Amino acid sequence: MLVKSGAKLLDFGLAKLQAADTPTNLSALPTEQANLTAEGTILGTLQYMAPEQLEAKEADSRTDIFAFGAVVYEMATGKKAFEGSSQASLIAAIMGQEPRAMSELQPMMPALFDRVVNRCLAKDPDNRWQTSSDLHDELKWIAKSDSTTMRPGAGETTGIHRIGQRVMWVALACLMIGGVVASLAVWNLKPSSALTATVSLGIALPVDHLLTGNISAISPDGTRMAYAAFKDGQSQLYLRTLDEFEARPIPGTEGAENPVFSPGGQWIAFFVKDQGELQKVSLQGGPPLTICGGVGLGTGATWASEDLIIFSPDIASGLMQVSAGGGTPQPLTSPDASQGEIGHWWPQILPNGEDVLFTVDTGQTGEEARIAILSLATGKWRTLISGSVRAQYAASGHLVYTQSGSLLAVPFDAAEQELTGSPVPILEGLYSSWTAAGGHFALSNKGSLIYAIGPSAQKRLVWVDRKGQVTRFTEHHANYYYPRFSPDGKFVAVNEEDQIWIYNVESGRRLRLTLEARNYVPAWTPDGEAVTFGSYRLGSVNLYLKKISGNDPAELLLERPNRQYPMSWFREGGSLLFAERLSSSGGDVWVLHQEGDSDPSPVLQGPFNERRARLSPDGRWLAYVSDESGQDEVYVRPYPGPGTKLPISAGGGEDPIWSADGRELFYLSKNQVVAVNVATTDVSLQADKPHALFEGQFIGNFCCGASYDISPDGQQFLMIQQDGTGPSQINVVLNWFEELKR
Repeated sequence: MLVKSGAKLLDFGLAKLQAADTPTNLSALPTEQANLTAEGTILGTLQYMAPEQLEAKEADSRTDIFAFGAVVYEMATGKKAFEGSSQASLIAAIMGQEPRAMSELQPMMPALFDRVVNRCLAKDPDNRWQTSSDLHDELKWIAKSDSTTMRPGAGETTGIHRIGQRVMWVALACLMIGGVVASLAVWNLKPSSALTATVSLGIALPVDHLLTGNISAISPDGTRMAYAAFKDGQSQLYLRTLDEFEARPIPGTEGAENPVFSPGGQWIAFFVKDQGELQKVSLQGGPPLTICGGVGLGTGATWASEDLIIFSPDIASGLMQVSAGGGTPQPLTSPDASQGEIGHWWPQILPNGEDVLFTVDTGQTGEEARIAILSLATGKWRTLISGSVRAQYAASGHLVYTQSGSLLAVPFDAAEQELTGSPVPILEGLYSSWTAAGGHFALSNKGSLIYAIGPSAQKRLVWVDRKGQVTRFTEHHANYYYPRFSPDGKFVAVNEEDQIWIYNVESGRRLRLTLEARNYVPAWTPDGEAVTFGSYRLGSVNLYLKKISGNDPAELLLERPNRQYPMSWFREGGSLLFAERLSSSGGDVWVLHQEGDSDPSPVLQGPFNERRARLSPDGRWLAYVSDESGQDEVYVRPYPGPGTKLPISAGGGEDPIWSADGRELFYLSKNQVVAVNVATTDVSLQADKPHALFEGQFIGNFCCGASYDISPDGQQFLMIQQDGTGPSQINVVLNWFEELKR
């Protein structure tokens, strides 16, 4: 296999090519080598060969089932299924002898499991399990059986019984990932034995789960894993115990991302960016509890002790600490804008409980980021590693971190806080749903590693008509967010990664509008000559404006300590509606009056999280999202008021957008685009019953605003479609620290 670092030699086991169709033109026939798995050829490891292989007959999938049975037999008993003092005697044993019953070697081994393995080892392929799915179903049934053959008698020790179940679960996990890990064969499973071999497993994700967030989490003892995934357009946390076969959703965690386990493993903390909160939930049951508000994207957390959480609330923020029981966060670090620092991310507590690893982001490429270490006692910090992100400490005496999508490890003296060796690459191609995240991996205190492999999530812009028919807007693929039509519909401003780009709708040509810092959520000025956006610089997220023609630098419109994002401009009067997030009330809506150079005025301000505001084309009505009912819903109220608000959505709603003529209001409800016909007068608004236009797996909203828009004629939606399905599994490596020690 050719990879970025060069060539790699990989062992695929036995591979069999399907015969290609014979060309009608005989001169087009390629020069072919003999089929290596055809009759007359012996390939493989003798110890695990099936009789048909030894007889040089053609192998098929049932041959793999024989090898699987031989490996599981050895796992369960510590003995090989077939033995011989020479190759000849070993072949004779495989061809003519039956292995001893596993229950003879391990008396507490379930009899039903013995029967399953014996059928795998049948001499005649027709007498074996015919498919791996049949074998999978049988193992799963036995593992969950209540039969008395699965339980020890009263007063008997349960150690061997638990080992028998453990072997079944691991065997089933091996079968689910489509192969047998060679290192499993060295296990000598006795009650007092400790696992010293490195074991790799693949945890298959449900087909409708798309990994979101930037990390998964593994419990300190390495037995449970939590991850966030999109399903039906909604993200949620899922818990997977490694000896179970299905992940279960954690109730109440809709919209959650970036989970982290408590030191005891009984709680999980997570970010809910739409609610602007850091929350926690008990794995014993019960609803999530709010720890604190005032968070945005939530760029990492570490549960430092049972009563202390250190976290990064947003991209343009320093580290903060808060009581795990809830309270007001206290700052620990502050990014130094004079040094090009945008934010401090991904904190990880060291074992001494006194020092914290974190990432210093500069708003440029990942090569400009660096890993630092903070002393909680003094508040001082210094750089450890340049050009890297997301470090975690491994008890083997290493720092594990990511660099350009690769996982590396470097020896580290935790007492002296010094690197003691050179970094070594471990894995390449880590999956990331966001390029600045650094990659999808986590470590447990007991030496387990979890990670996901795959290209970073890529998306494409698509046209969707009112009936849900999809056509491509452009062939270009990128990590898109927040598309916005210009007032005349000739151009589209959109986020690609951290910058604003402008697309010509007719030609498809594009140009890059912003060049520095991180810039998000474009909003066109009424004349279509400039774009406003939120920019991560000067230690916060402030409002900037940049013309689409010429080379003038971006103009600072508003500088405040809280984060701001533009929503929409007034058609008349030169005023801008924008959102601001506060720790006390979540999201608020303000208006910036350009004329007269006055201070911003609050429009929606209160105890609820109010955001995603859009002004109607006539400037008289304000559509927005609020969680005052307990869930996000769309409301309309007169602007500037006074007047009574009118609920628009029912059963949840997000990201309202007015049609250009003001006669329709659109919003998202899970994976549906919903339309509402409206009729307005100078003093009233009437809204019809909402009706769904279409549904699909589109990226509808993200953090700070709608990730869709509608054309000025009201007939075409510009939406973002996920390109690909993301990783199909999360990989688990047990006892991984043993590899690092070597």
